[in-house]
Amino acid sequence: MLKLSLKPGEYITLGDNIKIIFSGGSANNIHLLVDAPREINVARNSAGKDKKP
Repeated sequence: MLKLSLKPGEYITLGDNIKIIFSGGSANNIHLLVDAPREINVARNSAGKDKKP
């Protein structure tokens, strides 16, 4: 697993067409913007609680 530290406005890219932008946050929350094609499924989940098939 890779842990990254970002400042507001910074972003990471996944592949050629997915960008994840850190837009800020507070003590218990972070705000991410995900720029991805509509064909890509983006799902939210909790760490340590993997979804079973």
